[in-house]
Amino acid sequence: MATSPASATGRRTGSPAGPRAAVRAPGRRAELVLRAILLIVFGALCVWWACQIPYTPYGEPALFIERMGPDESMRFDLLQWIVENGALPRGDEPELLNSSWGFSYGFSVYGSTLLAVPGAAIAHALGAGAEGMVLAARLADVGLSIATLAILFCLSDRFFALAAARFLFVGLVAFLPQFMFLSSYFNCEALELFSVALVSFCLVKGVEGRWRLVHCCALGAALGICALSYYFAYALFPVSIVVYYVSVWRIRRGEGDLSVGRDLIARPLIVALVAFAVCGWFFVRNLILHGDLFGMRTISEFSERYALEELKPSNRVTPKSLGVSVPDMVLSGGGGQFAPWGERTFQSFVGVFGMMQIFLGRLEYAAYALVIGVGGAAGIARFAVDSVGRRARPQWRALVAGSCVILIAISVGFALLYSWGTDYQPQGRYAIAALPAIMLIVAYGYGGTLSPAQDVGRHSRSLDSPPSTGAGRLSSIVALTVLCLWLALFAWVFATTIVPFAMAPLFA
Repeated sequence: MATSPASATGRRTGSPAGPRAAVRAPGRRAELVLRAILLIVFGALCVWWACQIPYTPYGEPALFIERMGPDESMRFDLLQWIVENGALPRGDEPELLNSSWGFSYGFSVYGSTLLAVPGAAIAHALGAGAEGMVLAARLADVGLSIATLAILFCLSDRFFALAAARFLFVGLVAFLPQFMFLSSYFNCEALELFSVALVSFCLVKGVEGRWRLVHCCALGAALGICALSYYFAYALFPVSIVVYYVSVWRIRRGEGDLSVGRDLIARPLIVALVAFAVCGWFFVRNLILHGDLFGMRTISEFSERYALEELKPSNRVTPKSLGVSVPDMVLSGGGGQFAPWGERTFQSFVGVFGMMQIFLGRLEYAAYALVIGVGGAAGIARFAVDSVGRRARPQWRALVAGSCVILIAISVGFALLYSWGTDYQPQGRYAIAALPAIMLIVAYGYGGTLSPAQDVGRHSRSLDSPPSTGAGRLSSIVALTVLCLWLALFAWVFATTIVPFAMAPLFA
């Protein structure tokens, strides 16, 4: 079990005594109250937005179709079928096959749908119609996003010594307009981001606890949830492999207790078995029903057979089919043949609402790019300097930085290749799994050093105040200033874009 500096000196960890403790405890309580306020405000805004987004079943005339949530109607078809039939679908039921795309989401993972079933079933039992069931499903996503932010707060305690940096990290995620939009309608991104936060927390706890059995089981359960969330979140699997083996190697080798059988084979096998226990049923069932583990081949086959002609995979125009290179697609959209992938993906990562039709202003996107770009560049530079320098715990910083880079690279790369070769959809939500990692780097750039108590396999559980050095005070001022600017920018977007977008149906 990991020891802390406090316990090493014989003092009870987490229960500091003396005059300084009297000062620390009220400060910690105040921070927890502020965290609760942030979560309540975020949840209230999401619930309000969830109540405003219109819903119309797929294929029926919709007055405000441009303001609906992308894919929500197809996801809801699956949810409604499960609630009304009390069973899991095969996926090829005629009532589930979409009239335009030719397939259903019953072929691919639908963990978010299963989590929404209890609330939708209660709404159905109480006599609510489709709109009531949709709202219940949306509220499940709101709950998932609140839980995501709560986990990110727990992670921030492990990453940052300064309270200002902890709030900046979570605030950057919570008040990104696109994150709030994804939290307010029924789809799979809320569960995807929850699984990112949960797996990250389990990895940190595993490193802190030197990978005892309970940590391996927790990581396996989290990865099982991730597997049922969305394929675009699967970057977490290579990240978990890297973090586990690098940390185990450093911990056990440093103690002279590295066991190939126990540490390199048995415990990873436990992680895999627990993950399979959580999610394996879906993939085995898919394999039995359709001979397709992930369902992607089945989706392609049904789409080719039943979709509208222009939507069949063989007829889709993609950059790859036109001979457009990946760099050209990203920078210019193939000379204007497509919307530039880089620009459109960034815009929809920050905030594009409805059916990819409600955009922010150019100045607003530029402001978000400036805050994220400057903080990201500063964070990368600080990680690089701190990881190779002589400062305390450089290995911890290198592991965190490397994990973030892997997660970002695979998430963005997966979305990029999907648009290039399969279906050109430059949507930021396909790379949204990278959001916590990006904002961690940005917060690190603005908010100073990672907690000096951190090391691979070592974590202080005491509630020490941030360092009272000049550098610490300056970092706190910078972090709070950026957080205030971020909140002000969100308030402007909320007042000028989100409220008019959400309230439009009331004034039609």
